Amino acid sequence: MKSVDFLKEQLKPLVYGLGNLYRISPKNLSEGVDVCRALHNGDIPSTLGKFSRSGDDPLQIVREYQLASDTLKSTSAETRFYLSLKPPALNFNPEHAAAIVATALQNGHGVHFDSHDYSLTDPTLRLLEQTMDRNLSANAQAGSWRFSLTLPSRWKRSIGDAEWVAKRGVRARLVKGEFKADSSSDETDPKKGFLALIDRLVGTVPEIAVATHDYALAREAIARSKGRGSSI
Repeated sequence: MKSVDFLKEQLKPLVYGLGNLYRISPKNLSEGVDVCRALHNGDIPSTLGKFSRSGDDPLQIVREYQLASDTLKSTSAETRFYLSLKPPALNFNPEHAAAIVATALQNGHGVHFDSHDYSLTDPTLRLLEQTMDRNLSANAQAGSWRFSLTLPSRWKRSIGDAEWVAKRGVRARLVKGEFKADSSSDETDPKKGFLALIDRLVGTVPEIAVATHDYALAREAIARSKGRGSSI
């Protein structure tokens, strides 16, 4: 057993390196579904999200998310497949979000609300709250999560948003963050912010997704979270 663990440790840098060289980029819904099925067969968690372009029809985006969930409905939330929504592409329309979420929950899939520009954070939170308050029925397994939100650790406001996440029992996906805050005074050190979010959320949310290419930071975040009541 020790030799296997040692081998895993030795292979990790290689795996991370290959991950940086090769990106999985399906060009359409069909390819995306195929990738998720392949990952599922290897017992690897997966998600589908649509990167839309200006002028894309929000109703078509809704239909594509619904079709993806229906096609993968045998891949339950228990195996950690979920949909990743881009709220700006839906024009923050609560009816569009509710239509996607209703289908996903009926199929046992969670729904993640992704992060975008700093100025779009409040509309994203508002849309998530409106969707959750609809009390849509679900077929998710006991103990699994239904809703998820990205929290960028570089933003000072994220520690406050984490309070809301903890109160509502939402899964949290932690990232350093691609988008700058509107002002440098609204920013913090992303590594320190990341660990502060871990400390605030662990034990209060069903699951924390540690999403970073910073291997040392990921290890520290996981070490702080072990045995404290939240899946990582």
